[in-house]
Amino acid sequence: PSHSFPTRRSSDLGSEQESVACTDKNEGDTVMVPRDYIYDTYVCEDGKWTSDFGGDISLDSSTSVLLKVFVTIIKGIPGTVVDERDGKEYRTTTIVLETATIFGSVFRYFEETWLAENLAYEVKGSRCYGDSKDNCEKYGRLYSRDQAMVACPEGWHLPNFDEFNALVNKIIGRSAAVKDLKSAKWSGTDKYGFSALPAGVWDPIGGRYEELGYGSWIWTSETYGHWGNSPSNPRAFDLADLSWWNRLRSDGNSVRCIKDGARIPESMIEFKD
Repeated sequence: PSHSFPTRRSSDLGSEQESVACTDKNEGDTVMVPRDYIYDTYVCEDGKWTSDFGGDISLDSSTSVLLKVFVTIIKGIPGTVVDERDGKEYRTTTIVLETATIFGSVFRYFEETWLAENLAYEVKGSRCYGDSKDNCEKYGRLYSRDQAMVACPEGWHLPNFDEFNALVNKIIGRSAAVKDLKSAKWSGTDKYGFSALPAGVWDPIGGRYEELGYGSWIWTSETYGHWGNSPSNPRAFDLADLSWWNRLRSDGNSVRCIKDGARIPESMIEFKD
């Protein structure tokens, strides 16, 4: 059997050395070894890795190393979770970064599981945009910061800086994420199943709802700076352009819970103010 992976340019491939023996167990397997901008293909036959391009080069079981080709894959894995407090079922997406080798090994370096829709659990004082239950069903509820801090079900929480930053800037890349995290209903590709929607906000100063169909902010667990003698400003993440904003604690924003236990490489953890 041959191992099949999506086609990648030479620049998209990495290589490292690994001892690989051609044995009866993998007889007939085909491997591809990068050379400059092409690949040399070798087949395991009678205990030897034999080239298929007409030469007499072979890599047998005594060969100390064989270059292995691997591809990096970023994908969203769909799922569901039930909020036991009210019985509502939510779609989820587990966004992962994996490396797969032509020898069948798969290594997962990054993993975050998110609700794939805005939270709609009714915390006292939370709102539906325009006081419409239909909007709650479509866009979830709008929460003040204090309400948001207690809104996520057990085993889930408001995202922090590193969880957002690693996903947007380190894994996907901000320029791509602006489109790839949005629903098709918000002119996005929804490539990873995150399905961001323009849910709008509640403006407590003006006493009005705003931005439905245009913008959406989701609460984070972060705070930053001070306004006079007030507590640190709570921070929200703007899904329109993936930027950070300081908000009033009484603002009404959406909640996207992330599952506890996210796997983020230490190299992606950054100092935050």
